[in-house]
Amino acid sequence: MHAFSTTQIISENNFNSHHFMIKRSTTNEIPKPKIIGPSPSVLPQKQQHSLQTFVCCITVLLNLLSIEPAIAAATPTTDAQGITAVTQSSLGTSVRSSVVQSAKLMDAVDLKWERFSDTLRDNKKCDPLTNRRLFDNGFRKDGTPRGNPVLGALCDPVPLKAIDDNLVDRVVGSTLADAASETFGQGMDPTTLQQLVEKTRIRVEPAFQRAAQSKAAAKESPEAKDEARKRQQYNLEVYAHVRAYGEALTTTATTSTAASADSSSTPAKPLSKTLLARQSGKKLDLLWGRNLLDRLAGPANAKYEFRSPFPKPDSEIPFPYDEKQLTNALGAIEVALEKLQDGGLIGHWEISIPEDDYGEVVTIAIDDDVCLGAQILAQEEQSMLRGSPVVAMVRSALEDRAKIPYAALDVFFIDPTTTKNELYNPTQLLVSVRNLGEEP
Repeated sequence: MHAFSTTQIISENNFNSHHFMIKRSTTNEIPKPKIIGPSPSVLPQKQQHSLQTFVCCITVLLNLLSIEPAIAAATPTTDAQGITAVTQSSLGTSVRSSVVQSAKLMDAVDLKWERFSDTLRDNKKCDPLTNRRLFDNGFRKDGTPRGNPVLGALCDPVPLKAIDDNLVDRVVGSTLADAASETFGQGMDPTTLQQLVEKTRIRVEPAFQRAAQSKAAAKESPEAKDEARKRQQYNLEVYAHVRAYGEALTTTATTSTAASADSSSTPAKPLSKTLLARQSGKKLDLLWGRNLLDRLAGPANAKYEFRSPFPKPDSEIPFPYDEKQLTNALGAIEVALEKLQDGGLIGHWEISIPEDDYGEVVTIAIDDDVCLGAQILAQEEQSMLRGSPVVAMVRSALEDRAKIPYAALDVFFIDPTTTKNELYNPTQLLVSVRNLGEEP
């Protein structure tokens, strides 16, 4: 079982030190990851000494910080006329000052720790299996250095291919629109849904145009500028559809969801409108993934081969699910991802079943996901929809095709080139499905 700390990269006891993740924030703020580095036992002696010194300093600082509020609390206050009197008293001022100073101090400590962690990145060596930069995290059983396939940048970057306009229409114009029509049913006809999308597009398009102009380089070739425009247009289309459908879900209780809520024979507390809308959003997302897999990969009853550059879990481990069903579903995802990569909508991608998690975790890393901007905006606005074709396909592959339950599906936005907050620019989508075979 894995616990995740909000907006932090963590390493757990049952997680090898080369596996790190970023927990997505539950607020509207885009997560800025703070790194907690590898286990000291796998570091060289010099770096172990630096790490031990660093930990000692933090311990002393925390002890000092815990003493200061106690001293302030011993100071009597002469005004006890409610909250205002307390906050304006010497006690309140002292506590607030202590909190601010503590926050500034911990920010400085975090920054120094990020710099220390960045020094562990080997900028010359590459993992031959993953083509990614290595961290100094020891060695595998076969003698090759351990790398970080999730965070490390590609040693030989894979450029994005030219965008296929027909593929954009299939991903957004047909598969997503058809999923919306099926979700809303008789509650809202396709013509009305399309009108909502058009109105939303007109409302938000100026902002996307300004963003495209600000990113445009003066020395870019006409071909490069045209590709940049197409990518921004794809972001716009995804966001316009997701926002329009999300707003429709919040104002309309769909017939299918209401029917499912009333299907129970035992009386239950009525579901809130927000909960009904979120249930409909999950259904729409699942149907979108089903349509994408059917049209990009093929039918669910076909056989697909799963290929991964990472070592697979020991076959003797008793998996809590049908392994063949899982690998067949992941093979279908790979076929669809190849189509998206060939059409210029995503870059390099990897699917892994980490060998040290006993087959209970699946991770999908997508470099240069073109519609990542739309996904981040949707998360900031707490939309009912994620806006990610990849996440939609992963959900459908596991839930509809493989029929495998899972405890949680986490989505992370990652910059694989740095841990510096001031330079952090997410370009990689990481999907982590945890506790396969376990009911949520």
